[in-house]
Amino acid sequence: MAKETYMLVDNHDRRQHFNDGRAAGEAFARARDEDRPVVIKSTEKGAQFLATSGHSIDRETGERIYSKGFNHNDAAFREGWEKVEREKLAATYERDRAAGVKSGMMRLDGKEVAEVRVYENRDDPGGKATYDVHYYKRQGSPNGTYFTQHRGLDRSALETAIGEKNAKSVLQSGEKAVSLSGDRLAYAQGASPQIEDKTKVKTQATPEQQKEARGGMERGR
Repeated sequence: MAKETYMLVDNHDRRQHFNDGRAAGEAFARARDEDRPVVIKSTEKGAQFLATSGHSIDRETGERIYSKGFNHNDAAFREGWEKVEREKLAATYERDRAAGVKSGMMRLDGKEVAEVRVYENRDDPGGKATYDVHYYKRQGSPNGTYFTQHRGLDRSALETAIGEKNAKSVLQSGEKAVSLSGDRLAYAQGASPQIEDKTKVKTQATPEQQKEARGGMERGR
């Protein structure tokens, strides 16, 4: 079996080396988004970019929004990543609960959401419905989306994404388009559901991100 090693490099040219994918996944999850970390996985056959980070600009505020992505086929790396993300969500939930948050705000993957818009799709009257979901940082914001929208979610995935109470509100409304905010938006800790490649939530790295990742690899040599 080929030996696998992992190297985490950030934009300060700091490097961490791992022989265990789980430890590398934990380190990547804990790394500051602002440091633009990338992870390079090496085997006897060569090296590849396993994880990258990037940013986009909020069109309303000009705020820089960071994101991370990685190849989920590496099971050990994914396990380490998910462990840390679960810890983050649990800590965030406890802070929100202590603050008395009950409505008007939910979180998706640990990020604040002030408004959720859900659109029902149904190919035929007897078919099962699927749902597209848009997330907004500010109520009534036309451009303030900070997450890639979810498309084609079934009922179970909808509950995972926006929480059972909010999904119930959508389903009971009987409307094709539902907006939840303020008192209508129940507090929930949502998570991006696992969906098929054709409806992936995660976007591919942009050319800019790929260029920066290659630069990180060069610095790491």
